[in-house]
Amino acid sequence: LEQIASNFTTYFDKLSSLLMTIGKRCPRLREYQSLYGGSIDLQKALSNFYSVVVRCCEQAVKVIRRSGEFALPRHK
Repeated sequence: LEQIASNFTTYFDKLSSLLMTIGKRCPRLREYQSLYGGSIDLQKALSNFYSVVVRCCEQAVKVIRRSGEFALPRHK
C-alpha cells in the first residue's frame, strides 16, 4: 500500500512539472502564432502541439480516475 501511494505521488509530481513546463511555453507559441499566423506549416505544428497537450491531459484524467479505485483509507 505504501508503494502504491509512493508511485502516485511520483506520478503527480511529474505530471505537475510537465503541465508547468507546457504552461510556460504556451505564451511563446501564441507569440509565434501572432507573428507568423499566415504560415500553414506553423498552424499545423501548433495544432499538433495542442492536440498532444489535450491527449496528455486525457490520459492524466484516466489515471486520476483509476487512482480512485485504489484510494487509501482515510484516517479519522
